[in-house]
Amino acid sequence: MSNNKKIIVTGSEGFIGKRLVEILKQQGNIVIPIDRKIGSEADSIINMLDDIDVVIHLAAQTSVFNTDYEQICKDNIITFVRICNACNDKNIKLVYASSSTANNCNTTSFYGLSKRFDEEYASIYCPSATGVRLHNVWSETPREGTLMWHLLNTNTVLYNNGLNERCFTYIDDAVYGLIYAIDSDDKLLNMVNYEPIKIC
Repeated sequence: MSNNKKIIVTGSEGFIGKRLVEILKQQGNIVIPIDRKIGSEADSIINMLDDIDVVIHLAAQTSVFNTDYEQICKDNIITFVRICNACNDKNIKLVYASSSTANNCNTTSFYGLSKRFDEEYASIYCPSATGVRLHNVWSETPREGTLMWHLLNTNTVLYNNGLNERCFTYIDDAVYGLIYAIDSDDKLLNMVNYEPIKIC
């Protein structure tokens, strides 16, 4: 990716967003952070797209355990549609975070369904967009609520004697996957460490 791009990052205060903003700035890009935590809603960017090269859309409800379907629909579907349409209208590259739970065999939650919807919608209505399916992203300081966080901080009950296998992806690999997607013509990329490990 060439440097000196003007990039909007939604979800800039999130677990992945903070690291992404840091690396993009280190590469010499101008980054405009958008996050509910700093008083800006993701769909506000539709009025900010003049002179923008790329939108990286990470803002979303992210838990498979979330049962607030109205909020998931608002944040993960309605907001996504608005951003997707705006990027397509302005001919701006859209990179968005999808999830391993969008895969047909993994779609067992409304969160997963919402991400699957985003992939299908973007493929039709913003054909230059690239979705990045993220798989169990971790770091040395894992995001609260993730499996890794629970293993380190709570008395988590493990089934199958901890022999369950998961593919974990290091946060910097996820971030560089999102950056790679900026210049990709692919509609969908999987960002995953393909070597599964046992939980214990």
